[in-house]
Amino acid sequence: MEETNIRFEDLPEAVQWIKNKLTEIALKIDRMHGNAIEKEEPPQWFSIQELCDYLPEHPAIQTVYTWTSANRIPYYKEGKRIRFLKSEIDKWMLNSKLKSRDELEKEAQNFVESKRKNAFYGTKKG
Repeated sequence: MEETNIRFEDLPEAVQWIKNKLTEIALKIDRMHGNAIEKEEPPQWFSIQELCDYLPEHPAIQTVYTWTSANRIPYYKEGKRIRFLKSEIDKWMLNSKLKSRDELEKEAQNFVESKRKNAFYGTKKG
């Protein structure tokens, strides 16, 4: 069914050929999608002690409890147990980067400049 010019009489056969090809493609996509799902790692959970061992600075357990009570770290509470999802902890560590002195100075400079602009262009009351 590789012809480019299809006659009216051949339309049912052409449509059937297209349906077969679409079915083949759909099956291939399903197989590929199924393989991708199988390759995903199951979520890895930490207890509070495992988290303390995992974190680079190895904080005390009480420190981690303080972080959870202040909602500074992502956590889950199951009854009395606190658990941590490794993927969320990794993201949290990446987002917890402290700013360098240059970054802080640049932010301060931008803040001062924005305040000056607001004061200059601000509206007067009265």
